[in-house]
Amino acid sequence: SNECTESGWPSWCEPDVGNGIRLDGEPVTGNDPHDTSLEIGPSFVSGWLQHIVGRLGHADEGGVAYYALDNEPMLWNSTHRDVHPDPATLDELWAFTQSYGETVHAVDPAAQVLGPCVWGWCAYFYSALDGCQPGADMAAHGDLPLLEWYLLKNRERELQTGRRPVDLLDVHYYPQASGVALTDDESVAAVRLRSLRSLYDPAYVDESWIGQPVRLIPRLREWIAARCPGMEIALTEYNWGGDHGISSALAQAEALAIFGREGVGLATRWVAPEAGSKVVEALRLFLDYDGVGSALSGESVRAASSDVDDVGAYAILRSGGGEAAVLLFNKATGPRATNVTVARAASGPAPVWRFDAATSLGPAGTVEVAAGSFALDLPARSATLVLVPLAGVSSLADGGPAGALRAAAQPTPFRGSTAVRFTLPRPASVSLEVADAAGRIRRRILSSRAQPAGNLTLTWDGRDDAGRPVPSGTYFLRLRAAGLEETVRAIRIE
Repeated sequence: SNECTESGWPSWCEPDVGNGIRLDGEPVTGNDPHDTSLEIGPSFVSGWLQHIVGRLGHADEGGVAYYALDNEPMLWNSTHRDVHPDPATLDELWAFTQSYGETVHAVDPAAQVLGPCVWGWCAYFYSALDGCQPGADMAAHGDLPLLEWYLLKNRERELQTGRRPVDLLDVHYYPQASGVALTDDESVAAVRLRSLRSLYDPAYVDESWIGQPVRLIPRLREWIAARCPGMEIALTEYNWGGDHGISSALAQAEALAIFGREGVGLATRWVAPEAGSKVVEALRLFLDYDGVGSALSGESVRAASSDVDDVGAYAILRSGGGEAAVLLFNKATGPRATNVTVARAASGPAPVWRFDAATSLGPAGTVEVAAGSFALDLPARSATLVLVPLAGVSSLADGGPAGALRAAAQPTPFRGSTAVRFTLPRPASVSLEVADAAGRIRRRILSSRAQPAGNLTLTWDGRDDAGRPVPSGTYFLRLRAAGLEETVRAIRIE
């Protein structure tokens, strides 16, 4: 066999180029890298980026928003051994990071750079030279874990130049228990669903060769806080199963809920699921649960389950503040009767959406809310969304803590305009400005203008101060009033 037969004969494949393995089964060594490849450097990348910007515009004009640095560098000596047979070191990693990260920013200052895009557990701590244990490379760099040292270098460079080479700390994560990732093997469904706790739970000991708590997101946040405060987390490869198994779909849906609750800035599944699959339903639960474009956006708020391995519970205070989206994931092999209490829930019917192994995502009737609570039977291995109206809440500001300014943008995503709704407890001077992803002010909607007390709405028409429509992308609407400040996110689409 060769790469062509293994990959289904794609159009680009040439069957006579070999697979790097000799007839005796040993890898080819000592080859000339120029047999297969040509070097490129920052000047080549700069020209390539200029071509992209010339075709698509800069990131803040609707062009490419994110650039990820080279893929999984601590595997180069195996995945790219024909051109990089030696194990990558920390110094090499940072030299490439600084050079190429700054090249991206020089061509497109609004673009966001992701790095170091490492493959998984060992590479969070050690270079390829050290393998998966402390070694000479780590000792020569302060005995710091790889990612912590990388963040330290990123911060040092920011202090020198005013800009970090890397904007988001990017890692890959595949649960390591056998059969969990990339398969629809339902024999490991229970482990697959439990392993979601490795994203956050310090009490969960990973059921794999790792054999210790991973607590991935808190660990990354701690390193960021200590070494390069303010960076966001990106998980640009993750996978909790194939496309069609019900446990894979439940794991995907709950992973998205966890990412929202834990504040992950960007997450991309490996790979895009097959159309019509169960995992597509898991994505639609958040992006298009009713089939007409309704998405779950807002603020993740506290939700607790008496047994997270049995039923996962999550809640989102939806943009606009008048409704709570309650997500319930029954991971058990049998039905579960649940009793749910929601603070400030209004009495009356609440619509329900659901998918399970036998039923596609769709409406599942209503549940009656009384005295702030409802009871709901969850089918085996199912994902359920309940939209609970909240009593006496006309905006997020009404539900916020004393001394906080709370606002919400609705709708988002939006095409024409979006409205920022908030409440002033007393008359105050109000400012509202719109910034793009690079922090540049694109629109000043209101500037220190006196406003009366009460529920207020300010509208942004998706244009900048010159009256031009802004490109598609993420924007941050910064509200200031009564000495307080709140920033809400809105996504403009075309």
